[in-house]
Amino acid sequence: MNITRRGVVGTTATLAGALALPAVGRAAGPEFVYKLGVDLPAAHPTAVWAKNAADRIKTETDGRFEVQVFPNGALGSSTDT
Repeated sequence: MNITRRGVVGTTATLAGALALPAVGRAAGPEFVYKLGVDLPAAHPTAVWAKNAADRIKTETDGRFEVQVFPNGALGSSTDT
């Protein structure tokens, strides 16, 4: 087995790139995305609370977990959801 400086540098660069990929993938968007359907108007206190909670969850998880809030029955009626 012949070890050269070029081989060591190339292998090290490849490993460094492979280790950096998970961080790059995470920066592109959230790791988990959930949808929350609320059958109430957007101005209703429950819908407002849900939006505030979703924003706080995203902030405290550093953007890894996102909750999308859909008020006004956008995802269906209360029976559907």
